[in-house]
Amino acid sequence: MTDKKRKYYSHREEYSAKKGQLVYLLRYQDSGDAAIKNEGPFDSEDNAKDRLSVLLRKGICSWLVTYNE
Repeated sequence: MTDKKRKYYSHREEYSAKKGQLVYLLRYQDSGDAAIKNEGPFDSEDNAKDRLSVLLRKGICSWLVTYNE
């Protein structure tokens, strides 16, 4: 088994995280096709939680994921 670390990149330069910075992704289940979709990345936990609250109030199964590079 190889000992490689995963690296995550964003196509949007403003969201490329520096080492040790948290990145927030919002994951939710699309009711139309029951697929798991992603939204983000968010650079602020407050912005991610606000969007999470909106989805939960609509009854959409959603959760917040954090990555630390």
